[in-house]
Amino acid sequence: MSTPLPIETGLRILLVDDHEDLLLMMRLMFQRKRGYAVETANSGDQAIVVASEFSPHLVISDITMPGMDGFEMMNEMKSRDIAPFKAIALSGHELPSEEQKSSGYDMHFTKPVDFDELLIAIENLIQTETS
Repeated sequence: MSTPLPIETGLRILLVDDHEDLLLMMRLMFQRKRGYAVETANSGDQAIVVASEFSPHLVISDITMPGMDGFEMMNEMKSRDIAPFKAIALSGHELPSEEQKSSGYDMHFTKPVDFDELLIAIENLIQTETS
């Protein structure tokens, strides 16, 4: 496993969702608004492969996906010790806080998400890690 680059060199985000249009839109927004490096995956299985090569600082993931759901994906990533990363759940339904924490997610947003609010939350979440 490669050593992750420090966050100061640019935030690396892995977006995971089974809706390709959402992945494309969010990727463009992150790249244009902040210049973040962004990789995408449309399934939990694909996300594990991408994460092991990309070493993301942040994973933003849907919960309900065909095959491996977001909870299973997160457990698998943590068990493989892919990289130390923060995680945000992005789903179509509320997530009880105890379920959020036990699943490895640091935050949760309900779709549709306000992109500017998400950016602020990401920056606050990442700042707490580098402080």
